[in-house]
Amino acid sequence: MGTVAYGLSDLLTVLGHVEGTRGLWNASLGGITRLGDWGSLTAGLAVSRFQGRIGIRRRIDVQARVAGINLFGGIEDADSRYQDIASATLTREQLTNRSPDLVVAPDPTLPALLSFSRRVKRFGANFSILRTGVNLNYAHARLGDDDLRIASLSLFRPVFRRSSIWINGYKDFGSGRDWGVFAGITFPLGRSGSASASVSRTDRGARLQTRAWRSPGVRRGSFGWTVTSNQALSGPSDTYRAANVAYLARFATLEAGIEQYGGDVHATAYAEGSIVAMNGIYAAPRIDTSFAVVTGAGANTPVLSNTKLVTRTNKRGAALVTDLDPLQPNTVSIDPTLLPVDVRPARTDAVVVPAPLGGVVIDFGVARENSAVVVLVDAAGRVLPVGTTVTVRGGGEPTVVGYDGRVYLTGLGSSNELDVQIDGGGTCAAQFDYQPAEGRQVEIGPVTCR
Repeated sequence: MGTVAYGLSDLLTVLGHVEGTRGLWNASLGGITRLGDWGSLTAGLAVSRFQGRIGIRRRIDVQARVAGINLFGGIEDADSRYQDIASATLTREQLTNRSPDLVVAPDPTLPALLSFSRRVKRFGANFSILRTGVNLNYAHARLGDDDLRIASLSLFRPVFRRSSIWINGYKDFGSGRDWGVFAGITFPLGRSGSASASVSRTDRGARLQTRAWRSPGVRRGSFGWTVTSNQALSGPSDTYRAANVAYLARFATLEAGIEQYGGDVHATAYAEGSIVAMNGIYAAPRIDTSFAVVTGAGANTPVLSNTKLVTRTNKRGAALVTDLDPLQPNTVSIDPTLLPVDVRPARTDAVVVPAPLGGVVIDFGVARENSAVVVLVDAAGRVLPVGTTVTVRGGGEPTVVGYDGRVYLTGLGSSNELDVQIDGGGTCAAQFDYQPAEGRQVEIGPVTCR
C-alpha cells in the first residue's frame, strides 16, 4: 500500500494511491485544484482487479466558503465489480462461508450506513448565526434494494459558562421513512466534572439519556469516573445503566466498572501498564513511544527530559524515562545541585536518538569523590592570602586559596602533602591526614604551611 501527492503548481496537486492483497490490486489517480479564493475541487478515478473482474470507481468533491457559509458536495459511483482491500476481504470471507449474499463496499471510509452503497451523493452546509452553529446535510444512497434519501439538521449554541445546548434531527425521504429528533444540554459539574442530559424521539420510540463524568486527565495520581443511564420512555428497548472509575497509578492505569442492561448485570476490571527489563526491572504506565534507562545518577536525583522534570531516581540511582521522541534528539539531564557534597557526576546531560518503541541506557557516572575544605595558615598562625596557589603533591590540578585561608581540594588520599606558591613570592609545604565522611563536606584545619 502506498500514497503519493505531488504539487504541480500552486493550483494543482496530483494524488496517487496503490494497494493490494492476495488476488487483488487497486490503483487510483486524482487531483486537487483550487477554485480561486472560494474553495477546492477534488476528483479521482480508481480501478481494481479482483478474481479476474475489473471494476471502476469515480469520485468528485467540491468545497467552498461563500459569505461565511461553508458548502460541500460530492458524488461517488462504483460499479458492482469494484473492490478495495476491505471489501475484497469481506467478499473472500463470505465466499469461504458460502454466503449467498456478497456485499460490495466501494469505500470503507464512509459512514457505516453508506459504506456498502454503490452510488452516493452528499451535499451540505454549515455556518454560524447569532452564536448558534448550524449544520445542514443531505445524503442520497442506494443500499441494496433500499433507496435512502436522508436530510439532517443540527443546531449547537453555548448558553453560559461551559454550558451548551444542541438539537439534531433527521428524516429519510426514501424507502425507509425513518426519522428522529434529539435534544440535549451539557453543563459543568463542580470544578472538574461535567454532566449532560438528552432526550430522543424516533419512529421506534423515545429515550432519556443522562451522563455525568470527571476526566482523569494525564497526571499520575489523578482519577476519573463516569455514570451513565439510558432509559426507554416508550418503545420496546431495555434500560441501560453503567458506572466506572479510573485511576492513573504511578505504574499503571486501573479501571473498574459495572453495567446493567435489562436484567443482565456485568462487572469489569482492567489494568494496563508496562514492564521494562533493561539494566534492571522497571514498571511504568503503557509505553507507546521511546524510552531511556538512567543509571549512575545518585539516589533520589531529579531527572529531566527536554528540560522538563519527569521523575526521580531510586535508591540505586536509576530511573526509567518515557515519552521520548523516536528518531529525534532528546536531551536527558539530572539536577546535580541535590547530589550529596561528596559525590560528583561524570556528566549532567546526554543527547540520545532512540529507535521507535526502543530504549537507550544513559550512565551519568556519579561516583564518590574524596574532597575536603582545608584551612591553611603560615608558621605565625595567619591565614594564607587570597590567590595563593595550592597543588596536591602527586596529582591534581592547581587551585587557589579563597577567603579565610580556605581551599577546596579533591582527589585526596589518607595522607596528603601540599605544595603552596604564595601570591607575591615565597613557597611552603603542608601535610594532613584525610578520612571521608559520607554525605557531608569534610573540613580540615587549620593546617600549618612551613
